[in-house]
Amino acid sequence: MQHRRTSLAVLALMVCTLVQPVGAQETLDEARERREAVQAEAARTATELDILRAEDAEIVSALADIESYIAIQEANLESATLALAAAIDAEAEANQRASDLAAEIETLRAKVAEQSVNTYIGAFDNDDSLLLNTEDINTVPVLRYVLDESTGISEAVTDQLRAASANQADAVAEAEEASNQALALN
Repeated sequence: MQHRRTSLAVLALMVCTLVQPVGAQETLDEARERREAVQAEAARTATELDILRAEDAEIVSALADIESYIAIQEANLESATLALAAAIDAEAEANQRASDLAAEIETLRAKVAEQSVNTYIGAFDNDDSLLLNTEDINTVPVLRYVLDESTGISEAVTDQLRAASANQADAVAEAEEASNQALALN
């Protein structure tokens, strides 16, 4: 805008100089000098206009670079926001799994405790005479297994308890990792 004003001012000056009536006293040399001065001023003005146009082009280019940078940063912010939301969701899901597994572990521990009490109490009720009175010695191991399983802690329950404990530890570790990711993104 400013270079337009400067251009208009120079143009007005040139027109005023050319329009002035040439007096009889003015010599040819003076007219030439005045024309050369006007041409020199026009050349300076043209140079200034070129400089201003170049500066305008640089400003437009810099503005485009800034807008591009802003767009990239907005995309990065959106990506970070989505990653943060995903980390928070993963943390909540892992915490819920850990809580569910804690309840399952308590149920399995109660079952193991109950079976342990039954085994302890049932140990006095085990009638080993049943094993001694069998007619076929080959059936003794089978009878012993049946007696042990009916009064003892089943391996299935203890395996379930171990698996649930391991799964809970994994869920807690996942929750901690998701929490750490969410904190890093914040």
